[in-house]
Amino acid sequence: MRLVLIIITYLLFIPAGNTADFSKYKSTCSDIGFTPDTDPFADCVLELYKRDKAKVKAEKNRQDSIIKENNRQKQLEEERLRIERARLKLERKRYKEEEERRKQKAINEQFEREQRGFDALKKLADDMQKDLDRTNEAADLINCINQCKSEDNTRSRAYCKRMCR
Repeated sequence: MRLVLIIITYLLFIPAGNTADFSKYKSTCSDIGFTPDTDPFADCVLELYKRDKAKVKAEKNRQDSIIKENNRQKQLEEERLRIERARLKLERKRYKEEEERRKQKAINEQFEREQRGFDALKKLADDMQKDLDRTNEAADLINCINQCKSEDNTRSRAYCKRMCR
C-alpha cells in the first residue's frame, strides 16, 4: 500500500519526460539487490531520485551563482569603465587648461619682450630728443653770439655769450 502511494505521489509531481529516469533508478536498485515491488525497493528508488534531484538543484544553484557573479563582475567592469572615462575626460580638461596656460604664458612673454623693446625705443627716442634739444640750444647760442658780434664787432665773444644766455 505504501509503495503504491509513493509511486502515485511521484508520478503526479514528476513531469512526463522524467518517467524514463525512474528506469535507471530501478535498474540501480535491482543491481544493488533490492527486490522490485517492495517497500525497500521503492525507498531505494526514492532515495536515488532525491539524490539526483539534489545534484540537479545544486548544479542549478551553482550555475545561478556563477551567472550572478558574472553579472556582478560585469557591473563592476562597467563601473570601472565609467570611472576611467570620467578620469580621462578630467585629464583631457586639465591638459587643455594647461595648454591654454602655456599659450597665455607665451603670449605674455612675447608681450613683455615687445614692451621691453618699446621701452628701449622710447628711451632711445627720448635720448635723441634731448641730444637734439641740446644741439638746438647750442645752435641758438652760436647764432645769438654771431648776431651779437655782427651788430657790434667790438664786443667780445665772452660778452656776447653772457648776453645770449
